[in-house]
Amino acid sequence: MRNLRAARACLKHDLRRMLFTPRILAVLLLTGLFIQNLVKPIGWYLTDAGVSINAPGLLSYLFSDCFFTLVSLMGLLLLLCDAPFYDETQQYVLLRCGRKTWGLGQVAYAFCATFIYLLLQCGLAQLFLAGRLDYGALWGQGMEGIVVGMEYQNYDIMIDLDPMIYS
Repeated sequence: MRNLRAARACLKHDLRRMLFTPRILAVLLLTGLFIQNLVKPIGWYLTDAGVSINAPGLLSYLFSDCFFTLVSLMGLLLLLCDAPFYDETQQYVLLRCGRKTWGLGQVAYAFCATFIYLLLQCGLAQLFLAGRLDYGALWGQGMEGIVVGMEYQNYDIMIDLDPMIYS
């Protein structure tokens, strides 16, 4: 139990340190611009057609796109590129909690940072399409028009939309 408490303290220290690095601001800015550029044509179609899109369906299409996945992994790589952190404070943290507990805290940091980044991507995609989202059980009329009606060609939607996923 003591090890978990100390690992949680290491995790909190790493997350606090992560918030104040300029690299994080760059990742946030680039991720936001990329997602906005990706979902902007979808928003144009939804506004023109007057329909809504299912939020989980949109996210499934976003994360099934190879280019989106590649850019997401590059952002995640930027987040985790210097983990495990070893700065002037880490030697004291390492002495106080031990190697195993410190390593457990670093692994927990990698999991938490990845989860936070995933939530950020989902939140930004939903934020940019805020007035046009539907949370029903079906795909929504917007997704049907984009995929089956081939509207992704007219609006230059960059997401690779496979009709097999829709059916």
